[in-house]
Amino acid sequence: YSFLAMRDDESPSGMKYLHANSNVIGFLTGAQNAWIAHWDNSGNMQNSGGINAVGGINAGGANLNTSVPWIA
Repeated sequence: YSFLAMRDDESPSGMKYLHANSNVIGFLTGAQNAWIAHWDNSGNMQNSGGINAVGGINAGGANLNTSVPWIA
């Protein structure tokens, strides 16, 4: 597996980690080393928090309007 530590001077948690193992690659939390976001070999993404989009989202040719309250 791979583990890359990156120092973040502007964050109270200090370190950020990029990690790859078990056919996934993504970001770990600084304190608990738990996945924040990761992608598998098929391109599927798992995200532990919300996703914010400014502007629009194109999903397979279908444009989603992010100004609709239940989407944004």
